Amino acid sequence: ADLVLQYVEVEGYPVFVLLGKAVHGLVGAPVQALALLCAVCGGLLPVPLALLLRPIAGEKIACLALLLVAVNPLLWLHSEKLLSDSPGILFLFSALAVLAPALVPREGGADGQARVMGRRLLAGGLLLGLSLGVRLSYFPFVLSALGLSLWLRRSTGVMLLGLGAGLAVWA
Repeated sequence: ADLVLQYVEVEGYPVFVLLGKAVHGLVGAPVQALALLCAVCGGLLPVPLALLLRPIAGEKIACLALLLVAVNPLLWLHSEKLLSDSPGILFLFSALAVLAPALVPREGGADGQARVMGRRLLAGGLLLGLSLGVRLSYFPFVLSALGLSLWLRRSTGVMLLGLGAGLAVWA
């Protein structure tokens, strides 16, 4: 791992490298910086997962999922690897957690929440764009979110604006 030469993985994901450089400024050693970044992202992962599940499955299921994922040794082992997987999944789940309330079909009340829905679509699009800079292989999730937004006739243009902003940060 060499943050100075921007070589972390073969792909050299720009947002992942930028995050690694930011942590490197705090820690001072590149390997420890990436280890800390990946471990923190892995440790935070249950939170957006629970937030994603809450509007879909309810509070109890979301809390149960949070606990089950938090105590899963596979997450701990995977989070210590110096790869973009943990940060990438954290960004992706965070984007989906922000988008889910705007994309999950609901009965009534949609008119009064149009502004909140627009903010969620913008922020979710931004996080999706950034997630591609952490791990480009997650582009099918971006296409799926955009497709669902089109299918549900949500403000896909707002999500595209956020996506463009997220891509502009690193592209």
